[in-house]
Amino acid sequence: MMWEVNEVGIHLEDAAGNRVELPWSQIKAFRERRPGYLLEQRPYGSRWLPKRAFGAEDQEEIISIAINAGVAKAYTSLH
Repeated sequence: MMWEVNEVGIHLEDAAGNRVELPWSQIKAFRERRPGYLLEQRPYGSRWLPKRAFGAEDQEEIISIAINAGVAKAYTSLH
């Protein structure tokens, strides 16, 4: 699975080439946990974004992008 996070949203692609586009407007909450990020979608549903898919610098940038998109708070909970 390949993940890309940018100012537009989150993009996932599996080994078969199937893509899922999640614009920030479809994500109502972004919560950090020790092993990854929980994405709560609109109107319902959730997805898991594992931290192991990203380097340490990328993880910091992902949080910053989510904060700027208005779906994460400036602080995170690692529970």
